[in-house]
Amino acid sequence: MTNWDFDELDELEAKFSADNPKVPAHGGAPSNGAQNTTKEVPKTQPVENCKRPLSGSWQQVKAYRELALLHHPDKGGSDGDFKLLRRAYEDGLIAVKRKEEAAYKPKPGAQLVEVEERQWPLHPAAAKVRVRGAVDQWEHDYDLGQVSSVPDDIPEISSEELAQWLLEGAAVALDCRELIEAKYERRTPVVPGGITMSFGDLRSAPDLLSRHLVRLVDSDCQVVTFSTRGGTSGNCGMCAALLIDVFGMKASRFWRLEGGLDDWFAWAAQNPDIIRALPERSAVEL
Repeated sequence: MTNWDFDELDELEAKFSADNPKVPAHGGAPSNGAQNTTKEVPKTQPVENCKRPLSGSWQQVKAYRELALLHHPDKGGSDGDFKLLRRAYEDGLIAVKRKEEAAYKPKPGAQLVEVEERQWPLHPAAAKVRVRGAVDQWEHDYDLGQVSSVPDDIPEISSEELAQWLLEGAAVALDCRELIEAKYERRTPVVPGGITMSFGDLRSAPDLLSRHLVRLVDSDCQVVTFSTRGGTSGNCGMCAALLIDVFGMKASRFWRLEGGLDDWFAWAAQNPDIIRALPERSAVEL
């Protein structure tokens, strides 16, 4: 079971409480004799309500905290719902940040400040705040076309070639599909031994994948990323480009599965004996 902490939420709540002295922290009594007008947040609020972008107010942080605790796996909640909730919250913050950046227009004659030095590449075992900052910076630079690696640069490999590499223990497969895609996939078998590493998780919570990332960095095996349909527009290419740039992995190690899982399932149906012989664990975990 994944362990989740709320240190960042505590920091946010403390910040907003400090900026708004009349608003109590953790529901305490209001200061300076002011009446507490904060409405009680229903503890049965559904996950869907957090899909809208947040403005960063103290009330919204508190609402998210209570809702997150309600769905926390350690309290009997669904691990899947909790991941969706966290991702919706973080996606909302990213959307608000991008909207503010897009709306910003420097005053006439204003001197633009130089962009800070890039924080990447860096080792995945670095501090959480540095890893997240580097990924955010890479995504921003990617949108501006200022990164070194793009999906078009990642070569493709066929399902047959991938199977051969897996048999030899020469490659590791990365499942780059989003959680919702994998959840409703009914076809089998998915690539045996594949490590789940969606682009959404790499983007919003890379520190939670540090164990796998460290092993990838320290190994010299080939890395084959795959999505449902493959192609340069799939998550497989984005994941590969991010891993190369942000974590300094060699570009020569990375490949995309040609045709994605669609082609893999078709090939697997014609080669059941090879599928049965494939190892169940990835090369970096053997």
